[in-house]
Amino acid sequence: MDGYYENTLSEIRSLIEKKDYERAMRMLEEELSMPYIDRQFEPEFLKLRDEVRFAVSQNREVRDPVLTDQEVSEYLSGTPEQQMSAVRFLENQNLRKKKKVLEEFFLKEGADTFVRGILINFLHSQEIGDVYRVKEEGRIREFVPSRIDVPDTSEAVAESLKYIREWLMSKEPSAAEMAAGILAEEAFRRLPYLWNLSESAQIALSVTAYVFKVSCRTAEFDDWREKNGLNHLLVERLFVEMAE
Repeated sequence: MDGYYENTLSEIRSLIEKKDYERAMRMLEEELSMPYIDRQFEPEFLKLRDEVRFAVSQNREVRDPVLTDQEVSEYLSGTPEQQMSAVRFLENQNLRKKKKVLEEFFLKEGADTFVRGILINFLHSQEIGDVYRVKEEGRIREFVPSRIDVPDTSEAVAESLKYIREWLMSKEPSAAEMAAGILAEEAFRRLPYLWNLSESAQIALSVTAYVFKVSCRTAEFDDWREKNGLNHLLVERLFVEMAE
């Protein structure tokens, strides 16, 4: 079975290199929608899906139609391809004129948090100072895009990445690479509220625990954690639930 996953991942990587993002995304969604997927390989499928999403959102060769606000709303709640079409369209728009449709998406129950994070990052890059609302765990909270911390410049995210590299890069380079990808995705998913600098080590440990667990190496993680004197840090419950 491992051979099947390795061959599938290799084929998807080849499609990404050829910039055939549509077929790559189709294969990724097909695998991730299966009733069962080996947890050892699931993080890599998720990582590649987010790579494709980023690539598509920045690919100037892909031509998308001009979308009305109603179509943007429908696309943001549609298929992954439609979501990325909406993201590409919005990236080049004056988002001050799109507040209504964006806020509706931010308040939507079950909205894709990764897509939401990309859009919030766009708002920040346009230095928009209006107040926006977002729904987090059933609660409505407010934020001002121009004032938030974002992944590319966040000291807390950089510190978490530093911990991961210090802990894993020399002896577990593959785990370090996987953890770095998961950390980046998690940062976007948490927008507009990233973790504090004081929480950086805990987040790094939680991501590391997730990587070990989905690789079926929970016992090794416990030994590694004790050996590195990290038992005083708690693993966030969210990452435990994600791996189960």
